[in-house]
Amino acid sequence: MRMIITTSTLTEAQPFIDFFDLKPVQKRPFPIYEKPPFTLIVTGIGPLRASAALSHILTKKAEPVMNFGISAGKKVGKIYNIYKVIDAHSHKSYILKRSNIFENAVLKSYATPVSTKQNCLADMEGAALAGCVKLYGQDIEIVKLVSDAFTPDTVDMQNIAELIKKKIKPILDTIASKKGLQ
Repeated sequence: MRMIITTSTLTEAQPFIDFFDLKPVQKRPFPIYEKPPFTLIVTGIGPLRASAALSHILTKKAEPVMNFGISAGKKVGKIYNIYKVIDAHSHKSYILKRSNIFENAVLKSYATPVSTKQNCLADMEGAALAGCVKLYGQDIEIVKLVSDAFTPDTVDMQNIAELIKKKIKPILDTIASKKGLQ
């Protein structure tokens, strides 16, 4: 079964590109990397870019989607499966599948980085991706790595890259087990 993987940044994408030996197939309007059964698209940061990029790829390939990215949360370095996404602006909620591999969490998506502590995880793209996938009748799984404790000015992409490298194996195992790719 094929799968689309989305990330906001190349830093988040690089471990997947390396591990799956994905090759660049498109630079604009969004970088796309492929090697069956995976297509990875780097969306860019924010809800508009995330939904535009995902729509761009879903019009070509109607396949299940897995989003991996960083989020704000209370436990820096912890990986979560997202089972509920809330759009902070519209208050619309999307219910996703629960995981038995990672702790399940609620994600609230904002238009800008969040510096006020929340009782859930916070990002900028999750709700846009979930809404977009729903329009195309596909499934999405969202996995988040907590990068900061609601202190977006402290996010260092080099540290994030190292953290992702340390955590990549269980994330890859999750992809394989949930999508039957093993």
